[in-house]
Amino acid sequence: MRLPFPATQSRRILAAVFFVSAVFVVGGFLWSYFALRGIGQPLILNFNDRLGINQIGGVPELISYGAFGLAVIIINGFIAFAFEPRSQFLAGILAAATGVIAILLFLAFAAIISVN
Repeated sequence: MRLPFPATQSRRILAAVFFVSAVFVVGGFLWSYFALRGIGQPLILNFNDRLGINQIGGVPELISYGAFGLAVIIINGFIAFAFEPRSQFLAGILAAATGVIAILLFLAFAAIISVN
């Protein structure tokens, strides 16, 4: 099967970065969902040392965080693959920033689990 575009090394690296980013977001969401689905009271979603509890919610908010993170990864992936033929540098910067966002979102899910 022939691809409609050449599978260059930079495209493979971009695809790998976006795949790993998606794994971080989906993994963090699934981890938090299965860890917190049985809790009946509202979940603490945001906590600050100065102000205390800033935001409470439930499982639907966890789902929205995961869906938003996945949407960001998909949109950034399309943009990076569109940039890649013109500027590999910009595509790489966008992929790296998306990877950082995915790791931060994974850490946010871990923090939500640890607080609750």
